[in-house]
Amino acid sequence: MRFRTLAIAALLLISCPAFAQQWRIEIGTGLQPLHMGFIGNVPSWALERELADKGQEINQSDGFFPSVIASGIYLVEKRVEIVLTGNVAWSHHALIQYDAYEGGFDPNGKPRYNLRSGKKIGMKDSSAIASFTGQCRYLWTPESKAILYSAIGVGISAGTYYIPTPTITPIGIRLGGRHLYAFVESSLGPFASFVDGGLGCTF
Repeated sequence: MRFRTLAIAALLLISCPAFAQQWRIEIGTGLQPLHMGFIGNVPSWALERELADKGQEINQSDGFFPSVIASGIYLVEKRVEIVLTGNVAWSHHALIQYDAYEGGFDPNGKPRYNLRSGKKIGMKDSSAIASFTGQCRYLWTPESKAILYSAIGVGISAGTYYIPTPTITPIGIRLGGRHLYAFVESSLGPFASFVDGGLGCTF
């Protein structure tokens, strides 16, 4: 129901030019280690149990956090934009394998493993978590070649059980031409980011 409401709101903004003088799309990625603990993007109990049965474990301190970010931005006046953002992120951690004790089995007949014998055998993804955020963005230098901006808004994610969460972008910068540009920003909300960046296109 919440996703349908967001989709309807987005379609209304797109279909009503009176709400925007111009609009743009941004696609990017970023470094977001903070959001893992905040929204619970960690291996599920079912995954941990599946790995444990094979003498394996995910090392949560050894990994990285891929993300994909897509935003639609609507310029409502010279210094103010409305931003709708979707973000999908997941954890990509080291997979550890433990050696089984020779002849050692638990009461269920499963091997017992030596937890001091772990070695890295590859990488393993956790399940992905998505967030949706709406922000009002203020452009500090709208006529400059390097446009500085800040934003504030609210977002939801599966990791926070869809409870609305305040979100803020203290600083961002947009560099480039009139139609194609690059952007870099930091933010705190359903997904906390040290830095995000990518490319944008103005229509």
